[in-house]
Amino acid sequence: STPQEPAPSQTDAHDEVIASLPIGHTLLGNINRYLEGSSSHCGALLLIDLDHFNSINESLGKHIGAQILDRARETIANMLGANMQMDQVAGDAFLLFIQDLAISESDAEQRATAIANEIRCTISRPFFTENGEVIVTASVGISLLAKGAEGPVPSAYQAIQQAESAMFEAKRRGRDAVMLFDTQITRRAQQRISLQSSLRKAVVNQEFDLYLQPQVSIHDGSVVGGEVLLRWIHSGQAMHTPADFIPILEASGMIVDVGLWVIRTSCEYLRNMLDRGIWTPDMQLGVNISPKQFHDPGLITGLEHSLKSYDISPDMITLEVTENLLIDDFESVVDKMKKIRDMGTRFAIDDFGSGYSSMIYLKRLPLDIVKIDREFIANLNSDKDTLGLVEAIMMVSRHYGLDVVAEGVESASQLEFLTQQGCEAGQGYLFGKPMPAAELTKLLQNQVTMPLEAPAG
Repeated sequence: STPQEPAPSQTDAHDEVIASLPIGHTLLGNINRYLEGSSSHCGALLLIDLDHFNSINESLGKHIGAQILDRARETIANMLGANMQMDQVAGDAFLLFIQDLAISESDAEQRATAIANEIRCTISRPFFTENGEVIVTASVGISLLAKGAEGPVPSAYQAIQQAESAMFEAKRRGRDAVMLFDTQITRRAQQRISLQSSLRKAVVNQEFDLYLQPQVSIHDGSVVGGEVLLRWIHSGQAMHTPADFIPILEASGMIVDVGLWVIRTSCEYLRNMLDRGIWTPDMQLGVNISPKQFHDPGLITGLEHSLKSYDISPDMITLEVTENLLIDDFESVVDKMKKIRDMGTRFAIDDFGSGYSSMIYLKRLPLDIVKIDREFIANLNSDKDTLGLVEAIMMVSRHYGLDVVAEGVESASQLEFLTQQGCEAGQGYLFGKPMPAAELTKLLQNQVTMPLEAPAG
């Protein structure tokens, strides 16, 4: 049964709207009775949602997905105490109701968080199937059932919504995490609504610009390409970081129109640099493609039109996709990538290693380039595990005939390691920061190679 209650007026229009979860009447009634009761103890609701479960179903099969759900259900059930009740909701999510955790809110928060983390860690233990080892993570949102300064939670519905808001926040922060609901989550959602409104105006007023960051040969310092990066410019000043506004463009669907503008403008920049003789046909320009833009039916037509309009060879453009693209139907993603690659356009997997996929995707995806996530490069000198992982990525990439670009290269020691490992190209502040097209044009006109040494200071 699915309870219905009007959605609250203050919600985020794209990812904060809380759909009514199919909560059983028994559990719902127990939560309401607890909230209306006279207990002086604090309770909690934990909403446990498996990460990327749809992708698992698509790539490994629904029978494997069913086994993983059964295992998650058993994991939680085996951890239930006498004061706990659990219900499976929304297919891949579980709602855990805990009564009388502690008298004080702070103690209840600590205990609820500890329980949530124990569940999260247990779920993420390797799961062995007929297809090999699978690791599944979970995001957990917590709503505290307490009679604090602001009074009790008015209803079970609101408590469930708070737990779901916290769960979404955990996913927004990278998944495999526990998040406790607080008013800051609501405030951040309202800020995102305001930012979305400003972005709609920015699209109409053409307030976006493209910066370019050079990609440099590790071997000789020559510029071998670059990446275009979207910037939001308002009144002559850069506004917000891309990490703030690009997810909102993506969630709202505005990324489709903005993304086509990025492709068209990138082709225009390429034509200008080619005509000046400072860019050669063997150099690559990387253009980021978000999941929603990739799945847009007009992507291929828009790409073809832009390439033709500026007489750009398709193999001079590299479309950069992230592992998030693989969350949806894997086979349809591969089919579309092959169609685009058959045109001559190349593909790079960006931020590789930061997501959930394994190195097997380097074999299954029609790729040309692997871009190692900047966090790995940053930790090369301080973390032996990271160093080993980067070595493995480069070894597997070479095995499959893929070029490797290291992102976020900032020091001579990082450059030395990458050189020893046979990395082809690097990108980062050691070579050059993202810059307006006019600045890159000037740099290319005046400088044949980039400095292969750390900047002073």
